[in-house]
Amino acid sequence: MSGQAISTGPVLRGVPPPRPLNPTQEAAAHREAAKSLLKIRDSYIHLLADVKGNALSAKEIRNQRDHLSAQAQKVYQTAPDTSSKAYILARRALKEREDLTFSDEEIDKFLPVNLRKTAPTGTRETPARRS
Repeated sequence: MSGQAISTGPVLRGVPPPRPLNPTQEAAAHREAAKSLLKIRDSYIHLLADVKGNALSAKEIRNQRDHLSAQAQKVYQTAPDTSSKAYILARRALKEREDLTFSDEEIDKFLPVNLRKTAPTGTRETPARRS
């Protein structure tokens, strides 16, 4: 058996080996993914403003939407996985305590005035209607 490789089990092609756990590096990777997703979210808000203002053609809107979608997919593919425990805790927080859920008024604070569902207090501005 001299000179022969010893197999320790099946080799999964294309599957990376498990990475060692380093909580500091993993937390930093999660923060980077979150920052990237916030930037994409802001780009979607700007795209909505351009759509509302008729600043883009239908083709330009689709191209920008597709570009933003591709950017988001890249972030999702490279972001670290979430542990089962963290997923369960987050799901419970969202479902039972409604953490990180927003009312229409809270969502409007993120949007330009012409995209808001509710008009700011004391103005005659007509907000956009969302369904």
